[in-house]
Amino acid sequence: MNYFEERLKSDYDRQLQSLEKDVEVLNEVLGKYHRDEGLVQAEGSGTATREDPSGASEVEEKIKQMKRSVNRKTTELEQARQNVNREADRLNEIIAQNTGLIDQYNESFSEGYRFHQGVYSREGSRETINIYKFEDEHDLKLILAHEAGHALGLPHVENPESVMYPAMRRQNRADLALSDQDQAALRQVCGDELQEADNYQ
Repeated sequence: MNYFEERLKSDYDRQLQSLEKDVEVLNEVLGKYHRDEGLVQAEGSGTATREDPSGASEVEEKIKQMKRSVNRKTTELEQARQNVNREADRLNEIIAQNTGLIDQYNESFSEGYRFHQGVYSREGSRETINIYKFEDEHDLKLILAHEAGHALGLPHVENPESVMYPAMRRQNRADLALSDQDQAALRQVCGDELQEADNYQ
């Protein structure tokens, strides 16, 4: 939860506590009022009269004011709840959009995991694969396979799980295998040779 959401929730909780306190006080006043009303009826001759009618009217007016206050705070609390939900939805939408932009940026421009750990080069009849950096045996195998693909003439492919994807992303380095896109690129470049090998087998 970010700061803005926390502030909205804090405001909502504060309004809720204020409303709960008002309702508690109102219930106490109403309870006392009804108890007093019952005593007046019990002491009278069956007629609901009060010894101090002016005092009773003051209590009744106070109860009306308190009810109006509770109703107003209830309405405000419901509006606050809707605001919290609306803002949460809006923030989630913004987060989703930003996450998409971040993924797009990383996919297009991030250089941190691109295949700069190794490079294939060719000068005349001399072909070389230089390895500059790898973390472990699995990294080394993936880098070698990728650069060997370039040595065969394979281009980069779009599937992040492929050996020939331009960055080290979601390839299964522990159990390296050619993806369908890798195999399609290999057939396109080495089609005749692969067909002859299949026929030979």
